[in-house]
Amino acid sequence: MRIDVHFNGSSTGGQAELHDRVVLVIDVLRASTSIAAALNNGARAVIPFQGVDEAMTRARSLERSDVLLAGERKMVPIRGFDLGNSPGEFTPAVVQGKTIVMTTTNGTAALAGAQGAHEVLVGSFANYSVGSRGFARRRGPTSPSRWSAPGPTGVSPSRTRSVPAGLFAALRGEESRRS
Repeated sequence: MRIDVHFNGSSTGGQAELHDRVVLVIDVLRASTSIAAALNNGARAVIPFQGVDEAMTRARSLERSDVLLAGERKMVPIRGFDLGNSPGEFTPAVVQGKTIVMTTTNGTAALAGAQGAHEVLVGSFANYSVGSRGFARRRGPTSPSRWSAPGPTGVSPSRTRSVPAGLFAALRGEESRRS
């Protein structure tokens, strides 16, 4: 098995390189944990966008009662949005049955960079076991996979690397159980 790890939104080589891959995007601090919380608490879907304008345009195209705008820029909630990017905001009472349209400084940019992949998964400290099991089940026998871990400014490299390292260890455990 081959796993490529890219930090800080580094180049993935483009959509052609990703077409047969499963991509696990990891945003250490917030976006991936907020996405996991939203889905775990009953959100219908989370749709990531790189830009604020893109997110607002998409939200306007959906039925307002079914959509919530969520996001931040440089850790500050976006004015006029329904939610910021704190996992604690994505409670069942708030997100149940809703589509979350989200934009963040780092995490949604990494997700946008994964466009063209066969499948995109989201990993975090909050979903180690789900992330590793999902990753192990979805990758094909010859299909190389990729993890992307954006590193926000001010986060130590060791902390940024700890999530993919932990998920890789969990993935190795999944493989040994299948053998």
